[in-house]
Amino acid sequence: MVTGGWRYLVQKVGCDTVELRVMKSKIKSGGVYVGTVFSHVSANKLEDSATGFTYRIYLGDASAAFAYEEAMNGDLQQLQKLAADPLDSSVQKIQNNEIRVSGKNKKFQFGVPFLFNRSETGRYLELTNTDLLEEDARQESTYGIYVKEKTARTITKHKKRTQLFYGGVATLQDRFRGTTTQDYSGTFQYAYENDWAKSWKLRSAISEVAELTGLEAYTYAQVPGSNQTDLEYAEVKTDVQFPKAYLDKLMKVNRSRSGLGTLRKTALVELDKYLSDGKDPYSLCAKEGSSMDSSEKARCKSAYTRKIKKSFDSIASALHNMADAVAKDKKAFAKAIASFGEHTWDNRFTFKAMVNQGQECGVSIAHNVGGKRVTFMKKLFEFPVKASCK
Repeated sequence: MVTGGWRYLVQKVGCDTVELRVMKSKIKSGGVYVGTVFSHVSANKLEDSATGFTYRIYLGDASAAFAYEEAMNGDLQQLQKLAADPLDSSVQKIQNNEIRVSGKNKKFQFGVPFLFNRSETGRYLELTNTDLLEEDARQESTYGIYVKEKTARTITKHKKRTQLFYGGVATLQDRFRGTTTQDYSGTFQYAYENDWAKSWKLRSAISEVAELTGLEAYTYAQVPGSNQTDLEYAEVKTDVQFPKAYLDKLMKVNRSRSGLGTLRKTALVELDKYLSDGKDPYSLCAKEGSSMDSSEKARCKSAYTRKIKKSFDSIASALHNMADAVAKDKKAFAKAIASFGEHTWDNRFTFKAMVNQGQECGVSIAHNVGGKRVTFMKKLFEFPVKASCK
């Protein structure tokens, strides 16, 4: 199956100025479907390529505003004409863009069109080339992506919950100065959006961030009203970034004699803290709202001890592959860092241990909550790189 079309991305960059990215895409996907009219499971290979350009548009100019409206309706001629005029600065072409995405995903869907529940898990490789026309530079990015997504839709309502990791290498070639610089990083992201949420659903999403990350101290937020209060549109977005300094340290420590042993012990300490009073607030082992007796607590600890060990074994393997590839094979590095991100987020104890250790190496945490009837709240925690990050 081949699908595609024009894609538009608008970003406001000033009071009267927007940047419009226009991409022509061609998607190739082949899948195997199993099921009935009401449900199916698919295993797909995906290839998506897109080329395009980015314009900066000053909407205070009547001609530019008209060209922008025409472009959003599918007619780019006026925009291209203004951009080509050297005497008119209201529309400027600032980038040429090329993107290629490939990967595999698995989907499960239950329902009928406009009334369904769908979940998707996938791992992708994204290659992006961008000519920065104003700076006379070219940026080449190679990213590995791991994503888990759940979507539910009725005729009038829609909600989506996404848990993903993306990381990779970006190389900037400055043609004017004749220099090339390279950077790499990894970002974990949780995103929830619901176009007809009640207070309890938004509280549940905020709680899920804490459940998945162990970062309650950074992600708490108050939600107005009783549980049944209608909030209309609401969203939660949390980003945790691992910078190059931390990834470098992890790759180095992984090849030391002790390996990731200290991090593993830290995760086990977090597990002991969670189980210390016999309660299970996120129902990881017990039924919702119930406590665990000593035998249930022992079984829970044993199960998560095995999960933590398995996670760190997989993380160690991914870091080894990252270290081998970082200087010579961007695609291999991107695939390895996607595996690193997936297994770092295997469970809350592993994740919290990795984030806490990374605070000495510049890890950052951003947590945003807002909506139509919810005052926008933004928390940003940025930790400086310390001398101990070597």
